[in-house]
Amino acid sequence: MAADDEPFRNLGFAEDTAVFASAPQNVRVLSEGWMAMHGFCPSCGAEPLSAFKANSPVADFHCSVCAEEYELKAQRGPIKRRIMDGAYGTMTARLKARNNPSLMVMSYDPGRTRVTDLIVVPRYFFTVDLIEPRKPLGPNARRAGWQGCNILIGDVPLSGRIPLIISGVVSPRAEVVDRWRSTLFLKDASLNARGWLLGVMRAVEAVRRPELALDDVYAHEATLSALYPGNNNVRPKIRQQLQVLRDRAGWRSTGAGRIGGPDPSPNGRGSTGLITPPTSDPDGSVGQGLAFGSREDRMAEAVKTLTVAERRAAARGARRVERASRHAEAIIGLAEALAAAWHLPEGSAAQRRARARIEWGIRALKRVKL
Repeated sequence: MAADDEPFRNLGFAEDTAVFASAPQNVRVLSEGWMAMHGFCPSCGAEPLSAFKANSPVADFHCSVCAEEYELKAQRGPIKRRIMDGAYGTMTARLKARNNPSLMVMSYDPGRTRVTDLIVVPRYFFTVDLIEPRKPLGPNARRAGWQGCNILIGDVPLSGRIPLIISGVVSPRAEVVDRWRSTLFLKDASLNARGWLLGVMRAVEAVRRPELALDDVYAHEATLSALYPGNNNVRPKIRQQLQVLRDRAGWRSTGAGRIGGPDPSPNGRGSTGLITPPTSDPDGSVGQGLAFGSREDRMAEAVKTLTVAERRAAARGARRVERASRHAEAIIGLAEALAAAWHLPEGSAAQRRARARIEWGIRALKRVKL
């Protein structure tokens, strides 16, 4: 990492490079020229970024140190929830590719021709549900049938929107790299696993409180069910993802059924975008579970999360276990009676009692329904 921890000393564009009649083309040249001159790699902190050849179909810049690739999108005014991108089919296919670039989004002030905001979204934060297809071009268009897409940047969790410049204020290079590294737990996850993790992260952020209960996250169960209709165990899946976030992303359990949520501030200015990084509990130990306390307390907390149907199913299971226990007792009693009758004198009172016990055992087995 460079010794200078204050990047982006000059936020102004080099206006003499604007040579096209088309305004969008000029913006592309100005923004890419500025990034090539002043940018650094958010992944490792190295500078400068190297530009790909013009009109590269994959990315705009790459880092010569860590090989991370970046695509740059520039727009006038504040960064909007939707970012216009290229072909829908190409974008969705690119999500599965190893060279899917991370996204840098820049906003600029057209009057002062200078950068006002710049964020980066690591490539592993992108899932299919963040790509919104646009209406295909009509039959009379030059590219009839072509379908573009929008990137729903506003749906990316706060920890995935790493700020480099916010309202003209530059983030220190070390802070940017630390934020990037705090998200690396998503890098090796499959596309489906990342989708679940990001969905739960968005559900937690929607609560917008430093601490929240499991019930707050369960309130978004319907949204997650709609995204993954093939999964009929959404609540256990939510708990599983929260445990991953606890173990891999530094989210912290703060009591029975309570967890630490993301930074509710607009820019997410915590060291990792989370308001509760890994810390010791009051007794000096790091929390080992999402629900602390005795086993009975955890069971009681778990029962509270069950739906009526789940509770009925649990009751049916308990009744089956009870019947199976009676069935086993009858079998054991029958076996003991048979063993006793085998060694008793023929016609003795003891043998008669053993045979009566055998008959009782047979009747008991017939009554038990598993």
